Amino acid sequence: MRNLLSFAQRDDIQSFKKRAMASPSVQGVCLDYDRFWLKCWEIRRIYGSGSDRLIEDLFIHPLGFGHWPIWLDDSITDEFSAFDPKDVNWRPKVWDLYCKRIGRPHSANPFVVIVRLLPNAQEEPELPTSNLPCPVVFEKRPRAELLSKPKEKIRPLVGGVSIGSGDLSGTLGGLFEGEPDRNYGMTCAHVIEKSKVDVYQPSKHDNNISELIGDCIHRENIKLTNPKSDKILNKLDLALIKLNDRVGSKLANLHVKNVTGLTLERNISRGQSVFMSGKEHSRKKELKVGPVVVGYDFSFGEKSGTYYFEKLFEIRTTNIIRLMLGDPVQNGDSGAWVFDASDSWCGMVIAGDGVCGYAHFGEQIKDWVTSKKMLSFKI
Repeated sequence: MRNLLSFAQRDDIQSFKKRAMASPSVQGVCLDYDRFWLKCWEIRRIYGSGSDRLIEDLFIHPLGFGHWPIWLDDSITDEFSAFDPKDVNWRPKVWDLYCKRIGRPHSANPFVVIVRLLPNAQEEPELPTSNLPCPVVFEKRPRAELLSKPKEKIRPLVGGVSIGSGDLSGTLGGLFEGEPDRNYGMTCAHVIEKSKVDVYQPSKHDNNISELIGDCIHRENIKLTNPKSDKILNKLDLALIKLNDRVGSKLANLHVKNVTGLTLERNISRGQSVFMSGKEHSRKKELKVGPVVVGYDFSFGEKSGTYYFEKLFEIRTTNIIRLMLGDPVQNGDSGAWVFDASDSWCGMVIAGDGVCGYAHFGEQIKDWVTSKKMLSFKI
């Protein structure tokens, strides 16, 4: 994700994000690769020196650009082992022709800004796009929500299980050793009512046989943005739980016996296969990494206003068939950890909109825990 994260920090992208998020019909701004360019890159990576002729043949052939939506279908690259493109200055030889056909300058960057509109938006908002270094597309999406909902008592305690305080419920994403021989738990701030409250597993909403497992030693004070006010940036939707001595626990997950480590932001790739372990799923949920989220508003329950976050990554189903069988993340999956194929921790789910989920980067969480709370972070 290093290319997307780096490009997202450009002043012109950040300025556009600010203008877009001020529009009442916009709920988020994301950054992705141009799909045609990304598929050309995958062909180049796989076939090497012969890729230019192959791309040209596919592009000009009646079954190539003649059916060009095929090029834009994410499922085409499902069989590829996704790697983050190493050279975003590379262009296929047919790039000029491609840009000409879709009305884009030949010098265009291989990125696309995606403006996510609310489902009730009547038209695209007027936004200053002419000075941007890449095209802007508008998409309607269901309203994205912070996820919380009502399961079984699990001992020894591991990640991926029901957790809650009061009437709220979510997923205990994972455990980490914060002090010698002392484990801590992690979930989302919106899953825990407030700091210094008792935390139960399973949540009282899930099961009458819930047990006190510890107390919330820190909860990030996430703040609502009133529709008529400026955006209030929430950096992390995070709560930390100090586990009681009598609660047996281990650094594992329902679907991961041994967490192998932490995947750094720069090593997470667009299209990479990942899986999520949330309490709403009896099996691990197979997903893939989507675009970088530059900025996004999330609603929560009946509250008036939204919670605004930046620097997230999308997770989505691997193909349309799986999406038809169920949402990639469900109400109650907030706090769930996301892992790569080697069982290394990538991030934590905070929200979803029925089409995809949204997650914090694990590296960002780990850095915050070690710098702000003076805890170690062994997983």
